[in-house]
Amino acid sequence: MSGPRSPAAQPEVAPQRAWTEMIMGLPISIHLRTTDFSGPPADGVVRAYNVMRWADTVFSPFRADSVLSRVNRNEISLDEAGPSFRTVLRLADRALLATDGAFDVRAAGTLDPCGIVKTWAAQRAARLLPPDSYLNAGGDISLKATGAPWRIGVEDPADSSTLLAVFALRRGGLATSGTAHRGHHIIDPVHRRPAAGITQVTVVGPSLMWADIWATALVARGAGILDAHDCLLRRCVDSGYQVLGVSDDARVWQTPGLTSLLDPLGGSPGTPLACRTPPDLSRIPAACRAPSAVVPSGFR
Repeated sequence: MSGPRSPAAQPEVAPQRAWTEMIMGLPISIHLRTTDFSGPPADGVVRAYNVMRWADTVFSPFRADSVLSRVNRNEISLDEAGPSFRTVLRLADRALLATDGAFDVRAAGTLDPCGIVKTWAAQRAARLLPPDSYLNAGGDISLKATGAPWRIGVEDPADSSTLLAVFALRRGGLATSGTAHRGHHIIDPVHRRPAAGITQVTVVGPSLMWADIWATALVARGAGILDAHDCLLRRCVDSGYQVLGVSDDARVWQTPGLTSLLDPLGGSPGTPLACRTPPDLSRIPAACRAPSAVVPSGFR
C-alpha cells in the first residue's frame, strides 16, 4: 500500500515588476516577469517607451509640430512625411477594405490615424520586451508569456467595479473599444455620425493592431453586426479573432471560439458566459470573406 500523496508541486512564478508613463495622453504600462530586472530587460523597457514617444511626435493630432499636423496643413507631402508615416497609411488602406469601410481614418472629415497608430506603435514596442511581458496602452494589450498565461480582466461597461470576463492569454493582443470611458467618440463612416447600437467590444487575436482595428470597426458598424446578413463579424472571426460584445440594450454576446480563451478559474462576477446569447454565425453567408487584394483609397 502506498503512502499519502504529496500535494502537486505548483509552478514557480517569476517576480513581477511594472513601469507606467503617460504618453499620447494615456497611461502606458509595461509588465515583466523575470528574476533579473537589470541589463537587457531594463534596456528593453527604455527602448519600448522610446518607440511610443516617437510615435506621438509623428502622429499626434494635438501637437502642432507633429508630422501628421504638418501633413494636414499641407506643409509637407506624404513623400516628405517619411516611410513610417506611409506604412501606417497603407495599413489603414488595408483596414478600410478588410472592414468594408467600417474602419476609416478619414471618418471625421480629416486624416486622423489615431485609431491605428497607438496599437501599431504598442505592438512594435512590445517586440522589444523580454519574452515574459506585456505592454498595456490605455487598456489595449500586447503580450507574450513563457510560463503561466497572463490574466487580463475586462471591465463591465455597466459597472466599472466589476469584470465582464477574465482572459488567460499567452500571446497576441487584446483590444477594447466602446463608449464607457470616452462617450460616443467612434464615428460611423457610412452615416458620418457617432456610432450607436454597440456599447463595448473586446477583440482577442494574434495581432494587437488588428484586434484594435476590428474592435473599432465593430463598434462603428453598430447593432447591424449581429444581423444575419452582415459580413463584418464573420470577417473578423475568419481572420483569426474572437469577440466579446455588449449591445446598447445590455445584451452580452460572444463568438463561438471565445470560451477557450477565458480563465477557467477566474471568471466574471457577472452573468456566467454560458448564459449569454451569441449571434448565430452559422447563418452568415460563408462567402463573406475579407478580400485578398488591396486597392489604394486615395489618401493623397
